[in-house]
Amino acid sequence: MTHVIYKFQIYPSISYNSIDLSEDGFIISVQEQNGIPCVWVVTNTAIAQERHIVDVFGTGNSVDPDRHHFIGTAICGVDVWHLAIRIPED
Repeated sequence: MTHVIYKFQIYPSISYNSIDLSEDGFIISVQEQNGIPCVWVVTNTAIAQERHIVDVFGTGNSVDPDRHHFIGTAICGVDVWHLAIRIPED
């Protein structure tokens, strides 16, 4: 079987977070685990993986909807983090 579930930890305090997905891969969940936002994906390990940048926004922060695709929210204690895949520029 070539499709597997992977977890990626996302750190709001750093400027570069990413997840790797195959062309036919998809995100299944965004949740908090042990105080850290995490993204779970299904990806096909038999084909090439594509890196996707994940940007993290706090409630009230500005976001450009033309440059981001929202994937989920993780509530980590008093912090609420909204995660979005950055859409590459043409």
